[in-house]
Amino acid sequence: QYTKDTEKNVRLDLARDYDFKGYASQFKFGGKVSRRDKSNDLEVWKYEDFDDQGFSDQQLNLSQFQKGNIDYRLGHFGSGISPGAVKGLIGSLDAASAYDPAESRANDFKINEDINAGYFMNTLDVDKWRFIAGLRYEGTEMDAKGTGVRDGAFEPNDTKRRYHHWLPGLHARYQIDKSTQLRAAWTKTVVRPTFGQLAPGFVIDDDEATFGNPNLKPLESSNLDLGIEHFMGRAGTVSAFVFYKDIQNFVYNTDLAGTGQWANFSEANTFANGDKAKLYGLELAYSQKLDWLPSPWDGLLLGANATLSRSDASINGFDQSTGTNRKRDIDLPSQSKTVGNVMLGWENDTLSLRLSANYKSAYLYELAAIGDKDHDQYVDAQTFVDFSARYSLTKNLKVSFEAQNLTDQPYFVYSGHRAYNGQYEEYGPTYKVGLTFTHF
Repeated sequence: QYTKDTEKNVRLDLARDYDFKGYASQFKFGGKVSRRDKSNDLEVWKYEDFDDQGFSDQQLNLSQFQKGNIDYRLGHFGSGISPGAVKGLIGSLDAASAYDPAESRANDFKINEDINAGYFMNTLDVDKWRFIAGLRYEGTEMDAKGTGVRDGAFEPNDTKRRYHHWLPGLHARYQIDKSTQLRAAWTKTVVRPTFGQLAPGFVIDDDEATFGNPNLKPLESSNLDLGIEHFMGRAGTVSAFVFYKDIQNFVYNTDLAGTGQWANFSEANTFANGDKAKLYGLELAYSQKLDWLPSPWDGLLLGANATLSRSDASINGFDQSTGTNRKRDIDLPSQSKTVGNVMLGWENDTLSLRLSANYKSAYLYELAAIGDKDHDQYVDAQTFVDFSARYSLTKNLKVSFEAQNLTDQPYFVYSGHRAYNGQYEEYGPTYKVGLTFTHF
């Protein structure tokens, strides 16, 4: 696979301070031009019909590739398969005859995204208050080119789209005292679909189809936030915020088999826009450096945060079982109800250490047909434990070490109920060593 992603940006910001009836004010405006081009070139080989390659049944028996027992947490799984033995077999095959042009072409795409944005904002300080009001404009042009494969025949699949958004924002801060402040905000935001979701290629093979959706609309959200922050010493903060989001056009994974033009398909996996969603909740955060303790304990760092949320969302679609269009209420996809992490660290001028644990509760991952909620797929709760260390060898040279997923947290997907496992994957820990040189 060869992927190329190029992004060019030009940005200009201008500001002027001025006095408004004796109060300090600032007017700021600017713009940004972004040009992004991404291409994906994937080559796929499928090795089938081993008998035609001259292999005997004995050579293809799984006993020839056996490698001990699998460490499987859900019960006894049996013998594993040796990757080296399989690679040895594949290496002796004729790669040219195994090349799959359909899968290769369908996964290739080129997407160009041009964004022109401009904004203006004004800041006004009145006694203990600070007010910020602004407006942002974003215009987007998207050109996606790909190839579809329909029962072995190639079809060009090109899509061009143009849209724009006006995004106002209002912010207010009230300084209760030197260490405590209240914050409130109303904003409108937009989140564009990823290039992977927009990919224009598709594969149709008999009654199975897989495809991206270049016609996806961006997620639009109106947001309300209200909270309080308290600063403790030079390096400590505790805060609590409540939030509410009114969302339109959220994106979700879905199987459209049995609906509309996919009525006679057993699988039709793609992405779609939902109708509306509401998300609301509470965010709590705490961080502090214990610099009042005697050395070496004065380098200790503590941190914790949690987000508790609830959501109400809906989708619309054709229910094949009733022959009617219907609405279904769901949780917002990919949104955990509980997210939290804790961190213990230590640092001084040359060394920085961090140990953290991050938790996410289960969330809705993929939707089945509109009338088949029992087959919706969920990702189970996960807790990741990570460690990082950074050491300054000199003023300009730093060495770093990262260890992620130390407890080998599995990726567990189930349908409807946790008892019905559909996907179980273990990736093991990941280790990284880095060297950073800066000179400026």
